[in-house]
Amino acid sequence: MTLRYSPGQRVTGRVCAADEAFDRLRREAAQLDSRGTWAWFADRFRSLEASLIDAGGFDENLADHLDHSGCVIVPTEVADRHFQTEDICAELEELVAAFFVTLQPRLNAVKVAARRVYDRAAKIDGLDVRKPSALTFPAALEAAWQVANYVKHCDEWEAALTPQQQRCFEALVQLGIASVAEGQRKLDRWVLVSAACALSEETTLARAVDVIVRRCKTSCDEIETAMQADFTRIATAVEAVRLGNVPRLGIRANYTLRNDDDVR
Repeated sequence: MTLRYSPGQRVTGRVCAADEAFDRLRREAAQLDSRGTWAWFADRFRSLEASLIDAGGFDENLADHLDHSGCVIVPTEVADRHFQTEDICAELEELVAAFFVTLQPRLNAVKVAARRVYDRAAKIDGLDVRKPSALTFPAALEAAWQVANYVKHCDEWEAALTPQQQRCFEALVQLGIASVAEGQRKLDRWVLVSAACALSEETTLARAVDVIVRRCKTSCDEIETAMQADFTRIATAVEAVRLGNVPRLGIRANYTLRNDDDVR
């Protein structure tokens, strides 16, 4: 492993700016795998989905009839059950929105940290390493990014979309949860629930959360592996920078020790 950052390096000063930036990247990536955050979402999804099953599930046909006619004559217990399941689905939709909005900044932190490794290597260490154009997440995770953008900005959408909004809408179309019919945009009724299931290829949200987070972590691992390969090609230059930093840091360390001795 060419880039590395350990307590021993910190003590000796045998470290370069790229090492420190890479350590930050690994810490940001570790946040994606924080089980406490995602376990809470999974548990809540599991509870709500169980309640939805107990209530008989959401009746799409009845909902469609209500949408088109505004009134459907059904027994009182059927109507009560429908509105109960509708409330549960609405709560699930809000929870999925919170999940994507929580996930996006963690993905962004990894992206920013990855770019920082190359920037600091070039600007501070003076290393000849180019930032790869492929420093991106796979299509599925880029789609998750767009779903989060939809959550945050869908209330700003007008009849004519901006280029950024159009990219977001096209991502939803690619997931199979949005379409255009007779010039009108159409989204699934519970579009965020559908997005999570489409991204994860799972039928329950509790499992969907786990799959999406694991794919995020896998993508971060792949970015780290590709980055190590880039710096392995200039491993000799990286080590030369580390060795060049040792004397400067060593002088400061010795000066501090002498001052401590004087005080005693």
